[in-house]
Amino acid sequence: MHVFWRKGYGATSVNDLVTETRLNRFSLYHEFESKENLYLEAFERYQRTVMESRMLALEQSDGGIACLKRFFTDYIDGVKSGLDSGREPVCCLSMHNAVESIGREPEASQIMCGILERMKTAFTTVLRRAVRKQEIAESSASEENALFLVGCTYGLDVMSKYLSRSELATYVDTVLCRIE
Repeated sequence: MHVFWRKGYGATSVNDLVTETRLNRFSLYHEFESKENLYLEAFERYQRTVMESRMLALEQSDGGIACLKRFFTDYIDGVKSGLDSGREPVCCLSMHNAVESIGREPEASQIMCGILERMKTAFTTVLRRAVRKQEIAESSASEENALFLVGCTYGLDVMSKYLSRSELATYVDTVLCRIE
């Protein structure tokens, strides 16, 4: 999963996969049949582990603006951690999927649609909790604003490669002000 995370599907060669998995070519093809199948399995694993924990953090929270701030701060920390340690940035695998041709494959597209829908639903839930806490107006707890937050989340992946943590934090504050 990590080599796809670092390089994306298109830039990952079979040699990269052999090196990363420590399998020989024959074993790799015997186990997965193709680079695409290995990618799909890695993407499904990513969805079950990384995205699941991010979504559970939103869904099981008490909601509110502080929850959104924590989600985005944790997201930035996760994306920026690779850059700060001198490693390649580990950007969101679903972002790679969305912008690469593999995202047009039916299985990958289905997984991606599921991730986007779940994220939108989780954000909608958090926004509704923020209304109950009287932190935002009822009109702010819309699916449109939840979808806006989904787009902002993926925008952080791109911007994290070029902006500092403080600039990203300012961006998040601006996004949250638009919701309030």
